[in-house]
Amino acid sequence: NMNKKDYAKAFVQYEKSLDLDSDNSRVQYKQGMLFLKTAKYTEAVAAFQTVLKKEPRQAAAHEGLGIAFFKLQKYDKAEKHLLTAAAWEPERWKSRNYLGSIYDHEKKYDKAIEQYQQAIRFRPADGALYNNLGVSLSLAGRYDESVKTLMKALENDGPKEKIYNNLGIVLAKSGRYPAALDAFKKASDSAKAYNNLGCMYMADGRYQKATESLEKAIAVSPGFYTLANENLKKVQLKDAVEQAEK
Repeated sequence: NMNKKDYAKAFVQYEKSLDLDSDNSRVQYKQGMLFLKTAKYTEAVAAFQTVLKKEPRQAAAHEGLGIAFFKLQKYDKAEKHLLTAAAWEPERWKSRNYLGSIYDHEKKYDKAIEQYQQAIRFRPADGALYNNLGVSLSLAGRYDESVKTLMKALENDGPKEKIYNNLGIVLAKSGRYPAALDAFKKASDSAKAYNNLGCMYMADGRYQKATESLEKAIAVSPGFYTLANENLKKVQLKDAVEQAEK
């Protein structure tokens, strides 16, 4: 992994190379990747577009350009270039992963699931990809498949805190609240776990259970009082509104 100094040195070297040969698309591609890594997304777009003017069929540059557009939230343009990269080189799992994110954002969950599954074909031991697929399955309401997929994410060393949190959400959505609490506890401490469970009960309209969970969060960690107490007020307000409407 490069540090800031290394990035700065690399930038200088690439600039020198391009001074000597302004048409060196290999260096321009590397420069584009460096812009991506340092979150200079507009500059990355320009670098990859320069490469593609000379080499319109370079899948790697299409992928880089697609990711840069994604980061700039220009999803239509991102989709076009990521699809091109994946069509020409199907093993480009990063393109497929970003396409999955775009389709999730657009609520096109079947298309998202398909892209994550394709990415996993080429990266069968990538826990982060299983996590993304699990979330997409959950958004599509396919809770049992989502739970199985998130368990696979854990088996494949995915980001544990994130996965357990997602697992807690899916288990709660499918009505498995005790199991959801266990998952939330593995994602964080007990106070946060009870707070998260309270929020899930609240979303399900189970206000008594929500109140109990949020009170437990406060009891376990008085330092957690502010957030849990805010959520408690929301529960009481929602409950009062629903009672008034009956």
